[in-house]
Amino acid sequence: MQTTPTWTAPATQTPTPTPTPAPTPPMYAPPAQKRSPWLYVTLGVVGGIVGLFIILVAIGLIRQHINNNNSSAAGTGSNTTTTTGGNIYSNTNENTTSTTTSTASTPTVPSFVQKQVLTAQAGEVWDTALSPDANTLVSGDDDKTVKLWNLATNDVRTLSRQNGPIFGVAITSDGQQVASASYDKSLFTWNTASGDAVMKFPGDFPLWTVAYSPDGSMIAAAGDGKTIKLWSLPSGKFIGELQDTGGQINRIRFSPDGHLLAGGGDDSIVYLWSVADQTEVAELKSHTSNILSVAFSPDGSRLASADAKGVIYVWTVGTGTLAPSKMLDSNDGAAINDLVFTPDGNYVISASADKNIGVWDASSGNEVGTLTGHTDSVLSLSLSRDGKLLVSSSKDGTIRLWQLAASQ
Repeated sequence: MQTTPTWTAPATQTPTPTPTPAPTPPMYAPPAQKRSPWLYVTLGVVGGIVGLFIILVAIGLIRQHINNNNSSAAGTGSNTTTTTGGNIYSNTNENTTSTTTSTASTPTVPSFVQKQVLTAQAGEVWDTALSPDANTLVSGDDDKTVKLWNLATNDVRTLSRQNGPIFGVAITSDGQQVASASYDKSLFTWNTASGDAVMKFPGDFPLWTVAYSPDGSMIAAAGDGKTIKLWSLPSGKFIGELQDTGGQINRIRFSPDGHLLAGGGDDSIVYLWSVADQTEVAELKSHTSNILSVAFSPDGSRLASADAKGVIYVWTVGTGTLAPSKMLDSNDGAAINDLVFTPDGNYVISASADKNIGVWDASSGNEVGTLTGHTDSVLSLSLSRDGKLLVSSSKDGTIRLWQLAASQ
């Protein structure tokens, strides 16, 4: 039996669908950040401050340049210097900007407090001088006496009277001898230990001022005679006279090295003489009234002069040069009767007819301190070598001792 084949239809194959690719995500761009308006305000303020600072710096530099030019020209109009002899002197003003860096220390302004009051009981105390150890003080009084004050014990000795007020006193660098110059034309030297007179020098005119040379080998005196007389010590031999002044000489001082002698008087001129040659080397013609005091700085690099109108000039003294460097003006017109430099030479202390003591910056010309206490014109000043004790005398009949503040 033949089998009939059976036909089976092939299974229908379902076509495999082609996969649809996943959509590519779009690139992410963050939305733009919105800035606060205060940011722009802050930036504007900062920029303005920076710009203002730059402008102020520029203005300061311009002003400094102008001030330097003005100060250089300020003293050249009236500060004239007449020279004689072999030395060369220049009247170039030294008000120039210092090149010292900002790291340099500023000198400490001396500050004094009153320590003690000594009463002379004799009217005016015209002049004073302090020994090197600051233990002995000599005063010249209106009662025609010289007084020696022991500042350690407060004892006082009165030396023999001269026949006129004692306008000038001095003490040697070793403190062993003092000198007194009187209006009666006499000049005496005294032993400080015994109080005895050592020598009397002949005079032919009233004396206002006296000075020892730094080494004590010479004594000089001056006054109404328009000359300065010199004697050798200890012999007392007359050396000679320094001439050519045009009026009464009110104050003389030796330079610290003893090579120069400065003097000033009623003709408004500061004179400088060579001690060795006994010749005039300069006439400083800046003042317009009587010269009442002159003083050298301790190192001899500066000379200060003061007049009856309250004007102080500080002169720079160098090898072969002498230039007016600064004018200090008290502004009230009160006479400056005496001057001293501080040991560092940075400050000048003045005795004024307005009853006050002024402290001046010798470089800037500014008054940086005032001491009050006297009730009449301050006539003289003495300062210890270490600068710690200041002595002032006055028409009020007192001598006041001022101590440098403990902090200094």
